[in-house]
Amino acid sequence: MCTVALNQFEELRSQSLESFKLQGIPSSKNENYKYTNLAGKFNVNDLLADSITVGVNPDVIFSRLPFLADANRIVLENGICCESLNQLKDLPKSVNISCFSECETNSVFKQHFSKYVDAKNHSLAALNSAQMTDGIFIEIENNVVLDHPLFIVNVATGNNTIAHPRTLIFGGKNSKASVCFITLNLSDDDKTFTNAVHEIIVMENASIEFDFFQMDGENATQVSHTYSYQKRDSVFSINTITLGGKLIRNNLNMMLDDVNCLTHLNGLYIGNKKQHIDNQTSVYHAKPNCQSNELYKGILDDESTGVFNGRIHVFKDAQKTNAYQSNKNVLLSDKANMYAKPQLEIYADDVKCSHGATTGQLDDDALFYLRARGINAHDAKALLNFAFAGDVIEKINIPDLKEFLLKLIAEKLHSNVEFEIFD
Repeated sequence: MCTVALNQFEELRSQSLESFKLQGIPSSKNENYKYTNLAGKFNVNDLLADSITVGVNPDVIFSRLPFLADANRIVLENGICCESLNQLKDLPKSVNISCFSECETNSVFKQHFSKYVDAKNHSLAALNSAQMTDGIFIEIENNVVLDHPLFIVNVATGNNTIAHPRTLIFGGKNSKASVCFITLNLSDDDKTFTNAVHEIIVMENASIEFDFFQMDGENATQVSHTYSYQKRDSVFSINTITLGGKLIRNNLNMMLDDVNCLTHLNGLYIGNKKQHIDNQTSVYHAKPNCQSNELYKGILDDESTGVFNGRIHVFKDAQKTNAYQSNKNVLLSDKANMYAKPQLEIYADDVKCSHGATTGQLDDDALFYLRARGINAHDAKALLNFAFAGDVIEKINIPDLKEFLLKLIAEKLHSNVEFEIFD
């Protein structure tokens, strides 16, 4: 793989830059950014800076993410591919992985690249198209099943750096794969801004799981945009786990554009100190007999803030739609805040749709029950929080990642209890 200027995308770059400058950086005047005012933290010139690389020590990555040492992986530094750190072994020949600069003649890439990105309504998605240095294209051809997960890791390095990672994943007919995208900082002291765009196409009868794990540094800001597009009888699952970062904003747009599609959206966010974690989901049911299941859970401590805005849109012709949405939150501190807004927009008359949001504190009776059995207060609270979060973690089908997350969640909850999920 290589990284060169994407000359073939210059028209897209120019149009996207105009769109970004026209819309500007999202502020609280925008209803969807009511609680996440990015304009108050950045200016346009800051975000137009070029991505840079300073070099990544692989030992540092593997000490933070030990399961990557033997895994199939692609490593990015500030959105730029670190070819020497990649490891791709025992992959079927029908799995094509390349950088965008090598895809000029690839018909699948040309057909789908940037087709589903809503640059007119998401200025930072437009900024990604304008500023991306390169990207990763993963093509899983028809009838191919990946037995092992593929990891993409974006490492933010340096102080005051900007990165625009871009991925395009294509699952051909009858294919099956798990892809995990991980973001982290090598230093918690560095102020970084990561603005990522992920496009995922799931063709007929294909199944793709996309695990998105955010363990950014304490001074990191990340905005992500994930666009999925599904065809008949396909299954798409996305699991978003947010444990790090100072300010995180995730925009998810799921399009079910054929009959009998199934979509799962699961999210877990655990915030402390002054973390700000904002999840915005939009699920579009465009055709009949489709189903979506959405479960987001948050645990907020100290002065952290959570935001959830979930919208289910059912088109007129999308009869027999079954859509479920739930957002549940636990506040561990009187100074923590949660803002939730579940929404249904239904234009069909034969549907089953439900949504709901709850925010509260730990159950005193359950806490008393554990304390009465000799468990100290601290570990008892951790156990209850883990039980609350467990049904999101169990959705992840990558054993090494799941085991690693359990340890990190224990650390995040300041507990020495060893958590475990039984399948």
